[in-house]
Amino acid sequence: MKYNQYDIEDFLVDPDFLLWVKEDDPETNFFFQEWINSNPKSEKNALLARELLLGLKNSKLEPTQEEYKKTLTGILSFHLKHPEEKKPDTKNNQFDFKSFHFWKAASVILILLVSTWYFFKVQEKIFSQVEEKLTYITRQTTRGTKLSLKLPDGSIVKLNSDSKITFPARFSRNRIIKLEGEAFFDVVKNKNFPFVVNTEKIKVKVLGTSFNVKSFPDEEMVEVAVLSGKVMASTKMGTSINFNEVLSPNEVISFQKSSGQYQKEFVKDLKIYWKDNLLVFNNADFYDVIKEVERWYGYDFIFPNGKFQDVPGKINGTFYDKSLDEIIKGLEFSLKIKAEINHQNKKVIINKKENVNYE
Repeated sequence: MKYNQYDIEDFLVDPDFLLWVKEDDPETNFFFQEWINSNPKSEKNALLARELLLGLKNSKLEPTQEEYKKTLTGILSFHLKHPEEKKPDTKNNQFDFKSFHFWKAASVILILLVSTWYFFKVQEKIFSQVEEKLTYITRQTTRGTKLSLKLPDGSIVKLNSDSKITFPARFSRNRIIKLEGEAFFDVVKNKNFPFVVNTEKIKVKVLGTSFNVKSFPDEEMVEVAVLSGKVMASTKMGTSINFNEVLSPNEVISFQKSSGQYQKEFVKDLKIYWKDNLLVFNNADFYDVIKEVERWYGYDFIFPNGKFQDVPGKINGTFYDKSLDEIIKGLEFSLKIKAEINHQNKKVIINKKENVNYE
C-alpha cells in the first residue's frame, strides 16, 4: 500500500488523508484508523502530519497580501536607512557579520512568508476538490412506510419503518454506511472492499452476506441477525465498552446500549419477517407489540388510564398484510382491553375492560 512509503510531506498533500483530518467522514475515519492500527511503523509520520494539519486548519495566522508587502517594504527600508550594513568590508578583508545576519534573517522571513502562502493556497485547492467529490445520499422512511433501494455497489437494502440510511453516492476503498433504525442488507461480495454498517453504538463489518441490523435511537437494544455469510460486530472506536464477535448464519447478537452487555445465540430457522411484510410476535409483551404496531402503521397509541407496561399477558401471532383494524381485534381478543381507532387523527385509544385491575 502506498501509505507505507509515505513521508510526512506525502501525507500533507494526499487528498484522502486531508479529508480524514479536515472532515468527520465515516469512510476515511474507518480506513485510516484501521490502517494506523495495522502499520505501527508508519504511525509516527501519519500522526505528525495530522497534528500539523490540525494546527494549520485551526490557525488564523494566514498572511494577507498587505502583510507580505509591509514585511518586504520594512526589510528594504531598514537597509536603505543603514547603508553601512549593505555589504562586507572588503577593503579590510573583514566580513561584516552584522550585515550577514541581517540578510540571513530577511531571507528566512521571505522564505517563510512565501512558503506559508503557497502551502495555504495548495491546501485550500485540495480541500475544495475533496469537498466537491464527496456526495452523500440519505434515504428515510416515516412510520407506516418501508423502502427498498440499491446501493452504488449493487447491494440491496430494505429499510424498515421510521428508519434512516446515509451512504456515499460512490463507494471507494470501503463501503461504509450509517443506519438509524432497522434495515435488511443483501450485500454484493467483494473481498477487497469490506461493507460496514455504522450505528449509534456498534459497527457491523462484512465482505458479502445477508443480515439484519436493528438500532433505533429510542430503544435500548441493538440487534444483528445473520442469514448467510459471516459478519463481525463490534463496538465503535472511542467507546468505553469493547467487544468483537463474529456471527455465522442463524446467529443473533443482542447488545444493550447502557450496560454494554450482550448475548449471542443460535436461532434455528432464523427468519427476518418484516422484510417479507410479515408482522410476527413470539411471546411478546404488550408494550413491545404497541411500539412495533405504531411504527408499522404510523398510528399513535394512547392509554389514558394506565401504562402499556402494566398490561399482563404475552402475545403470539402472525399477521400478513393485515389492516390495523384486524390487528386491534386480535389484541382485544388476546388481552383484557378495548380500543377505539380514530383514523382521521391516526390515534388508537386503549382502555381497560370493565372490572379489570392490572395491578
